[in-house]
Amino acid sequence: MLWAEITVDDEILKFIDNIKEHTESFDEIKDLVFTKKRLSTDCTASEMFYLTLQFQEIKRSAIDKILNNKRLNFPEGFLIERLLAKYMNINYPSVEEHIKEIRLNSCPDRKSRRENQRKVTKLYNQFINSILSKRKE
Repeated sequence: MLWAEITVDDEILKFIDNIKEHTESFDEIKDLVFTKKRLSTDCTASEMFYLTLQFQEIKRSAIDKILNNKRLNFPEGFLIERLLAKYMNINYPSVEEHIKEIRLNSCPDRKSRRENQRKVTKLYNQFINSILSKRKE
């Protein structure tokens, strides 16, 4: 299972305060979490609304876990990494490149890397599906 831990220091607290105060636009969300293939697909107004809600929920959950020194799951860690890069004005890689980096950095041998590649791809797809799914009321 992939997870992330973040050490809370003054810079992270400043970052958290900044992202708590900011509600990302749909275009910002697309830039942060959509693959090139997904970017070429149009979204309906309801998909944009639900995506924004889900994005904010994942962000809120990640912030709560960071402040309580808990591990972040894949979607939370992925999102926080990308938000941190954006916050620090670092030219973050495309979603595809970011996933490739995660795959390569998390396993030392080829067999494990292949298995991890499948897991990371599956986790990313679940992440996108969860933020695009409509809440059932």
